[in-house]
Amino acid sequence: MKQSVPLALVVLGVALVVLSFLWGVLFPASNNWTEDKSARMATLTKEVHALLFQVEGAKQRRSMTAGPNPAELQAEYDAKKAELAALRTEFETQRDAPQTTSKILRWTGIALVLVGGGAVMAQREA
Repeated sequence: MKQSVPLALVVLGVALVVLSFLWGVLFPASNNWTEDKSARMATLTKEVHALLFQVEGAKQRRSMTAGPNPAELQAEYDAKKAELAALRTEFETQRDAPQTTSKILRWTGIALVLVGGGAVMAQREA
């Protein structure tokens, strides 16, 4: 009975290591990232890029009465840039989540195999 506990640790550890390799296939990052979000991020990237040039052009204009208001352009640029930053953060989190979970499973499994294997070896020597 005493030997079954360390052996169970080894088996559980091996199962976790195997699961860590399958994790990305079972739960791909694309499950949580939709085409709509991808399209929105592409659109925002273009809009932010265009607004940056408009803001800089408006700031360098000599006449304050011609063209769009620099303060309004800056506010629109800041709002779209903040939305884009939030989308990028969400994308990176979704992209990295399966890898993070996989690493945790893999290293936990390796630790269990080592601890269980060490306990099995210690019991055999005793």
